[in-house]
Formats: sequence, C-alpha cells, structure tokens
Amino acid sequence: MRKTVLAGFALCLSVICHAALPTVTSVEKVTMPDNMTAGMAVLSPDGSYAVVSPLSGNGLSCLNLNSGKAFEISKNGSAMSLEITPDGTDVIYRESTYDNDHRRFVSLKSYNINTGKETVLVNKSRNLNGFSVDGNEVVAVENGVKKASKLNTTSGNAVGRPTLSIQYGKLFVTAPNGVTSEIRPLGNKCNSYLWPSVSPDGTKILAFGVGTGAFVCDLAGNNVQLLGMFRAPVWFNNQTVIAMDDYDNGVVTTQSTLMAISADGKEKAALTDNNVVAVFPSVAQNKVAFTTPEGELYIVNLK
Repeated sequence: MRKTVLAGFALCLSVICHAALPTVTSVEKVTMPDNMTAGMAVLSPDGSYAVVSPLSGNGLSCLNLNSGKAFEISKNGSAMSLEITPDGTDVIYRESTYDNDHRRFVSLKSYNINTGKETVLVNKSRNLNGFSVDGNEVVAVENGVKKASKLNTTSGNAVGRPTLSIQYGKLFVTAPNGVTSEIRPLGNKCNSYLWPSVSPDGTKILAFGVGTGAFVCDLAGNNVQLLGMFRAPVWFNNQTVIAMDDYDNGVVTTQSTLMAISADGKEKAALTDNNVVAVFPSVAQNKVAFTTPEGELYIVNLK
C-alpha cells in the first residue's frame, strides 16, 4: 500500500540546464509493516518489490510494494551491491560471518523469490572482490579470478558483460574472457573508489572517486567525464545517472537531494527538495526508490 505524497515536493525541481532529463510525476511514501525500517532498498527490475535492509544494519527482507507485505530473505545479508536477476526471480547478495578470531568472511548467495530456495554461489571467502548479474549467470571475482554460476531463471543467456570489483580501494575490470585488469580513471589523484557499476548497454563505467566525486568513463578507464561531488551514483539509463547531493555534520546526514545528471556531467536536475533527506537511490524502469535517515522508504515516479 502506498500513499502519494506531493505536498512539499515540486515536480521537476531546480532544473539547472534544460535537457532531456527525467522529470518527476509523483512521489510516494511506502507503507511498511509495523516495526519495519528501511536503511537501504533495492528495487526489482519491474518495480513490484524492493529488497530492504533495516536501519540497524544487515538483514534482508522482500517488501511487496503493492500489498505492503514482507518476508525475510536473510538475517545477515547486505544490501550493498545487491543485484536482482532481470526477470526478478533471484536476489544475489553478500552475507558476512566471523570466526573465533574475529576474522570476517563473505559468502555470495542467491535467493529465489518464488521458491524460497537459498543457494551458495561462493563459499566463505576472505577475498570476494565483486560480482555482477549477466542474464542467467552470476559472475563473481574472488582474489582477482572470475567464477561464473548459472541460475535457473528466464532472464536469457549471458551476453558477456564486464564485471567490476574493488580491491583495497583500487578499481578492476574483469572481461568476459576472465582477464582482470586494474584501471585508473583518475590517475594518481585517487586510490580509493566506491559504487562502481556498468551502464545498461555495457559500454561505460560509473563510479565515485574519494576526493573527486562521481564520474563516467569507458571500460579502459579513458574518456573520463566528471559529474561532481555526488555520492551513491546509479545508472537510470545509458545517458542519465541518479545520485545523492548530500551534506553531513560529521556524524549524520543533515541534507540530501536526489539529482538526475547527464552522463557527460553537463546537465543536472533535482528530483527531491529539502523537505526530505533522500539517500541511497535505486532505479527500476521509470522509478527511483530512496530511503531516509529515519528509516522511511519513498518511490519517485519519473517520465
């Protein structure tokens, strides 16, 4: 169950440049079950459900955005870098455990929404660098080595998309042939990258460089387009990025606006206003989900 919330929101806010960026048609606050909070949320490809982690930390639940009902996927799963297969049937996520020496191990798992079946794709590892979903295939990069697992989905065969990973802050690209190479889009200016992702058409990389901000480049790390100091960037389509323009007081986020940004960085438009602190965007079709520091979940509908 969702309630449309338009008061306090302007439709197509603060357009900096007149361009073919998406515009807002409505903003909806999602009604969640009692005692459920949303620290992060990832939309399913068709926008019918969201995988939600609580404010308290790890743990994943599937929230039906039409009925408002939810069920647990994992007690320890993380929403960071979580992916969903194109047909929406399988959720791919990391799950952390610790041994008696307090060493952290990370497993890669899939959860089938229809059957409730959990499958371990990569066993407890100290070096799970990254993973991606390519059709019916999950590609994991462990200690720089490609490991592929087939899933029983209707998403179609893998088409050979590259997989991005981060090792000690450095950015790596694993090609379909399994060769993993470090790229340095920002040269020696940056040794720490966050939030990397490949464009829907598989030709560009979006990431965040600590100290520099969000940027787009090609798969070799060339042709860099700086977007600005926008965090948690995600692709809306091949030409547009959605990201946070956020501020904090050193402890908590005090202000954050969702921005639509052209992939060349020349055009920007605000999608939310100062009446809500909008963090951690997730995109599906013409929808953007975001959460707030209070644990609320909203959906922005775009055209």
